[in-house]
Amino acid sequence: MPSIVAALGLVFTRIGVAIMLKLMLGGDDFVFLAPFMARARQWRLKLGMGAKYLISVVFLTLLACAIAESINVAADRMTDASLVDKIISSVAASLLIMYATYMAWEEGWCGQKEKSIIQKATMYG
Repeated sequence: MPSIVAALGLVFTRIGVAIMLKLMLGGDDFVFLAPFMARARQWRLKLGMGAKYLISVVFLTLLACAIAESINVAADRMTDASLVDKIISSVAASLLIMYATYMAWEEGWCGQKEKSIIQKATMYG
C-alpha cells in the first residue's frame, strides 16, 4: 500500500509543479486577460474571470498530464518507439493545420476578405 501512496504523491507533485510552471510562464495569458478584467466594474466579475482562468489552467494541465502519461504507457508497451513518435507527430500536425485553417477562416482569409474587398470596389467604383 505505501508504494501506491508514494506513486500517487509523485503524480500529484508533478501535476502541481506543472500548474505552477504554467502560471509562472504564462505571462501572455495575463496580458490577454488584463483588458477584460480592467473593463469589469465589479470585483465579483473580476474574481469570476480569475477563477475561470485558474480552472482552465488546471484543466489544461491535467489534460496534458493525462495525454503524456498515456503516451508514456504506449511507448513502454510498444517495441517500435518510432511508431509512437510518428503517431504523435501526425496528430500534432493535424491539430495545428485545423487550428490554422480555423484562424484563417475567422480572420477572413478564406474567401470572405477578398469578396468584401471586391464588393467595396464595385460599390464605390
